[in-house]
Amino acid sequence: MAQFQINKTKYSSTQIVETQDQKDISLMSGEILLQIDRFAYTANNITYAVAGDLIGYWQFFPSIQDDQNRYGITPVWGFADVIKSAHKDISIGERLYGYFPTATHLKIHADHLSSFTLQDVSQHRQSLPSGYNLYHRVQADPAYNPEFDNHYMLLQPLHLTGWCLWDYSKMNNWFGAEQIVILSASSKTSIGTALSILHDKSSPKLIGITSDSNKTFVKKLDIYHDTLTYDEVHQIDASTRTLIIDMSGNIKVIDQLSDLLGTNLRHCIQVGLTHWEQAGRSPKTEHKEFFFAPGHIQQRIKEWGFKEFTIRSETSVSKTTQQASKHLEIEELQSLTGLQKIYSQIVEGSISPQKGLVVTM
Repeated sequence: MAQFQINKTKYSSTQIVETQDQKDISLMSGEILLQIDRFAYTANNITYAVAGDLIGYWQFFPSIQDDQNRYGITPVWGFADVIKSAHKDISIGERLYGYFPTATHLKIHADHLSSFTLQDVSQHRQSLPSGYNLYHRVQADPAYNPEFDNHYMLLQPLHLTGWCLWDYSKMNNWFGAEQIVILSASSKTSIGTALSILHDKSSPKLIGITSDSNKTFVKKLDIYHDTLTYDEVHQIDASTRTLIIDMSGNIKVIDQLSDLLGTNLRHCIQVGLTHWEQAGRSPKTEHKEFFFAPGHIQQRIKEWGFKEFTIRSETSVSKTTQQASKHLEIEELQSLTGLQKIYSQIVEGSISPQKGLVVTM
């Protein structure tokens, strides 16, 4: 068994730590041991590291052999198989989709089983957002096809966030905006957000802001009404009421837009941190908030019920992921060592937005 650990104060520094053999792991009643088969790794996982203490991402999967608490485990979305079970209703060989550590194995305490889901009720996860503790029993789904595992885990979580951003902006009447500016327009979450907004005929105009190197790719997506680079933000019509959805965390650009738009900057929703090196600074605009998708999901489940929320969100996310998958090139990395070899490129943001990284164990 092994974990891929990230230095909490220097995100570019990592280590792979070996732990006990899976044969030596004992289970209490209700527990199962999962062998992680594959998981997606994107810029969003760097956001998990940057916001590890702020939101609690480090708490999901405690690091081993780390007495000084210097290292953390970033969660990932992926698939795993049950290899040991002390739960009477869960068999060895069952396959789960959900939130996992960057590791080879995970032990969970399974409860609240339904035909399609189960929850990890381990003590250290009780205070964390319940949506992250939910695992899907994919073999119970007649539509499940393992051939699409890679695309699903790469896009579904990010496009669900995109759907939430559309829903949240819509329920707030777009904050009175006539145009929406999306920063880091090439990111997978941005693409999912833009597609959800684009499907809404009542939505405002969409403007994507990206780097020089990614502008050609973004324009080919044909989902933004206009595509500009960070050096071209001055071309935005400052007389138009504007909502910013920021996936970048690029405070310099947000401040520039704030100066340009003045009172026409109606709201700024901060989501990701692809420019993570600026974390800790705050944009000077007053109309800003940090968007936490699990909180919005919990609110909608409370209002609509779990079944209705699932129908509404999955219907939309299914459409957007199908569209986005046409522009996605899968690259499989072998084991945690394969991830470590390419990790510095992920931190630097030098991976092509067209590429989707999958770690296979």
